[in-house]
Amino acid sequence: MSKFTISLLICGLMSLLMRAQDHDEHQDIVHLDGRKMSGLNLSVARVQSGNFNELCELPATIKFIPQKVVHLTPRVPGLVGSVYVKQGDWVSKGQVLAILESQALGTAKSSYLSAVARQNLYEKTFIREKQLWERKISPEQDFLEAENRWEESRIEVNERRQALLVFGLTKKEIAHVADAQDHELIQYTFKAPFSGVVTDAHITKGEFLNVESTAFVIVDPSQVWVVGQVFEKDLHRVDVGQKVIVSVDAYPDRIVEGTIDYVSAALNNETRSAETRVVIQNENGLFKSEMFARLTLFVDHTNQSDGLLLPVAGIQRTESGPVVFKQVGEDEYQQIPIVIVKKGKDLAEVKGPLTTADSIAVGDVFILRSELQKSEMSESHSH
Repeated sequence: MSKFTISLLICGLMSLLMRAQDHDEHQDIVHLDGRKMSGLNLSVARVQSGNFNELCELPATIKFIPQKVVHLTPRVPGLVGSVYVKQGDWVSKGQVLAILESQALGTAKSSYLSAVARQNLYEKTFIREKQLWERKISPEQDFLEAENRWEESRIEVNERRQALLVFGLTKKEIAHVADAQDHELIQYTFKAPFSGVVTDAHITKGEFLNVESTAFVIVDPSQVWVVGQVFEKDLHRVDVGQKVIVSVDAYPDRIVEGTIDYVSAALNNETRSAETRVVIQNENGLFKSEMFARLTLFVDHTNQSDGLLLPVAGIQRTESGPVVFKQVGEDEYQQIPIVIVKKGKDLAEVKGPLTTADSIAVGDVFILRSELQKSEMSESHSH
């Protein structure tokens, strides 16, 4: 065999080895572009160290954050003239929700305008009387009376302005009251104090509302509380700052990671439990108030554990055994084989080539498996 032939064989073997190595490194990688990602319930969760003996599960309930719930009542009694939103509508901060026609508000605005007019008149009179007194033309008494009337008018204007502020007008709106048309003087405007969803709308055109009537309830659901119950026997295992996993029965394939930010200082006498609270993001509005939930707490390890805990929602079954998809880049995931040691409702204790620095895909993981199978079939056909 010639040296040339041997060189060709060596080059060919090297090329095959390099292609095989490149294939091994990329054969289990799945890439999802933006088009495929849209509409998917796919998120990532960090792999945790520990075992089932180091977990504490608490019953919980989803709650709206009280500071993000507002019951809108009119500041003045009036007749509903127009309604622009209904229950279920999303509104923006400052958006007009409805308009009332209020005689009380019209009277208050008219009184303010009259007071402003008197102030302007008495100010002019004061300036004239001051000039006459300084020139020794009119007596000091006339000057002092004019000054007193002008000061009283200023006090009256301030009182009328404060009344309008109490009725809900802004300083900018008060400054333009004089420019309003006659029919606008009696209009009271409901505006959204923040962006959110209208959960209740107790208002109908032609209806009369008083100051105790709740017209709208608006909720900002972008964040919610998950309120858990810690039984007395478990209080020593729970503390502010602990990592938790939140899960709900309504969405078994969706989990949210959070941190405890509050543990009640007192126990409920009937249940002998204390409230614990986690704040979670709810931008898509999936989590509804009063939903039943579970908090799975990672209790501090007494001994260094070599076990790994990850969400059940991230495990896929294959012919060769269970796998997860580790995030290796932006919209890129690598299939990783695992061995399940113990499996609970939300978490599984596993062994495999993973670390606590890794994150795995959870949710619609089947799409990753499907894309990988398509890629494998495409490669087999190409050979």
